[in-house]
Amino acid sequence: MIFVVSKCNDCPFHQVIDGKRKCKVASVVYQQIPDEEKKRPEWCPLRKEQMIVRDKKM
Repeated sequence: MIFVVSKCNDCPFHQVIDGKRKCKVASVVYQQIPDEEKKRPEWCPLRKEQMIVRDKKM
């Protein structure tokens, strides 16, 4: 499965917890994403990297 992501809202690792936007793959787990960010924040690990997401079938 391939995700092409240009902003946090499209990212499969973006979550909203208690009304706050959080990132599951940041170096600080569940780091809060600033609301003013329209694109990915500078600290986003996916800015310069790629991540493969596999659907594990049992």
